[in-house]
Amino acid sequence: MRLEVDLGHDVLLGAMGGSDVIISPDGTRIAYLSRGRMFTRKLDQPNAGELPVTPGATSPFFSPDGQWIGYTASGKLRKVSVDGGSEVVLCDAGSSYTGNDWGEDGYIVMALRPTTGLFRVSSAGGTPVPITQLQGEDRTHRWPQILPGGKAVLFTAQNSLVGYDDASIQVVTLADGHTKTVQRGGTFGRYLPASDSKGYLTYVNRGTLFAVGFDLKKLETIGSPLPVLQQVSYSSQFGSAKLSFSRGGTLVYRSSDLDTSRVAIQWLSADGKKQPLLDKPGLFIDPRLSPDGQQLVVVRNELHSSSNTGLWIYDLRRDTLTPLAQEKTGSHPVWTPDGKYIIYGTSQGIFSVRADGGGKPQPLTHSNEAQFPTSISRDSKRLAFFQYEPQGGSNFWTVTVERNGEVLKASNPEVFLQNSAGTRDASFSPDGRWLAYASNESGNYQVYVRAFPDKGGRWQISTTNGTSPIFSPNRKDLFFYDVLDDRIMVASYSAKGDAFLAEKARVWSGENVALPLNAAVGAQYDVAPDGKRIIAGTYTGGVNPTDSGHVIFLQNFVDELQRKIPAAQK
Repeated sequence: MRLEVDLGHDVLLGAMGGSDVIISPDGTRIAYLSRGRMFTRKLDQPNAGELPVTPGATSPFFSPDGQWIGYTASGKLRKVSVDGGSEVVLCDAGSSYTGNDWGEDGYIVMALRPTTGLFRVSSAGGTPVPITQLQGEDRTHRWPQILPGGKAVLFTAQNSLVGYDDASIQVVTLADGHTKTVQRGGTFGRYLPASDSKGYLTYVNRGTLFAVGFDLKKLETIGSPLPVLQQVSYSSQFGSAKLSFSRGGTLVYRSSDLDTSRVAIQWLSADGKKQPLLDKPGLFIDPRLSPDGQQLVVVRNELHSSSNTGLWIYDLRRDTLTPLAQEKTGSHPVWTPDGKYIIYGTSQGIFSVRADGGGKPQPLTHSNEAQFPTSISRDSKRLAFFQYEPQGGSNFWTVTVERNGEVLKASNPEVFLQNSAGTRDASFSPDGRWLAYASNESGNYQVYVRAFPDKGGRWQISTTNGTSPIFSPNRKDLFFYDVLDDRIMVASYSAKGDAFLAEKARVWSGENVALPLNAAVGAQYDVAPDGKRIIAGTYTGGVNPTDSGHVIFLQNFVDELQRKIPAAQK
């Protein structure tokens, strides 16, 4: 039985990673995210109630008894009662878009960061303990589901941080840590029971939900997968789908014929006017303008064509898009002030490449941890980057950069700011005296400024939620992204001796920009050289704005699978 439900005209669903609508295990309640806030509603009640959670919550999941909702917000794994009350912090969680699941034994399975295996932590809080390790070319383990009985965990494994259509569904047995692949070519695997020992494995590939019989005792599939549902809203960038099952087999999902990761690159002005740059939306992130404003470097993730994945240069004058570096895990590009080089991060360190396409990418740093450059001083002497740390959180580092012939060389990196809670998105001021950054040391991500080199002072710029600060190239303005309201803010500033004096932040534009990746790392916009416009990748999502609160319920979904795929009954 299919039911189409509008959650309300003021509801704006659209989380980039994970499902923004979930159903409780007993099928009597839903929870959903709208505009960075969390709501819950019993299905026999007409209205939803808001839960008091940290703004910007992502990846919600129910406890087995349906009385708690877990989620990630501001770098922490948290939980809140469905009846309200104060939220409870469980542990650090550096990633918002890797998924979590809560088992009957009172433990939660999670991924601490995008580039780690899975961990297990008590639902009462504590220190996460690893249960999987990345193997071979694996780059990430995410979207876990604890199987009935609590002895094994399904999860998605991928050997690239770009795209999940070639990912695999794997299973790990908790007793011995043995891992094996049960299905290739899919993501967001979910098990649905049809009997005590057999059921169905479902997964998503390119917006289609597939199902195949699954033996719970042998932990292996039965027969061949078949497509069972089309146009399921999904994100190839995060490997997630907007769907949720109850134990009884009710499916709630959102429908879309496009990948929700797709964005449109366009100019935005303070009066709300928009001017498209590229002819159609694509899988674009990390747009960065050249110092003269005539070129744009962007990370392009066209998943079904390896030749269309990597760093690309868009020439605004000639309206051409040209490949620059075919690096599958390349991200966070930064132009050198002379416009001749682009520096970018990978899972093995930081690289540089000539902006004119001449020569091959050259390593600047080497690291076993992912490093992401965010800003370079105007004199080209100092590069700021953040790095995920093995013990959790992320720290800020800087490194001197010098030109040696036709290549760039870097010295040994130095820690600028150490913070187990997590720091990111640094930006140098034009005069190089100040460094703005985002940190969740207070429990919410906020924008702060420190002197460079650091002299001990710290000034908070944002007041609600703030990330992605960028200093205006030629004005005494500091821009940042307000996560809660999906809009760009700006604060004018001045300096008096060693003190940074910022005015109250104001809305730069009344237009909600709905930048992609929401609270994910990296500024998804850039400020034009004249400081009057910004260029941004604005979220398209593949969903009609009038359907922003629209969800679909399929009741007795397991019965439908048994009619289409009877193998699991044998």
